[in-house]
Amino acid sequence: MKLNRYYGRLFELRQNGDYDDWVMVSAGDVMPLFNQMEDYFNAIEPLIIR
Repeated sequence: MKLNRYYGRLFELRQNGDYDDWVMVSAGDVMPLFNQMEDYFNAIEPLIIR
């Protein structure tokens, strides 16, 4: 499933941001995630509403 890779990448970035001493995230790392964000929100919204 495409969304599990997306969520995995978000989780990895979050973990690195929380626990690494220094984190540098480039626009090249982040911008592709924005393209998938709407699909992700549309997938989880029904779960939140329930």
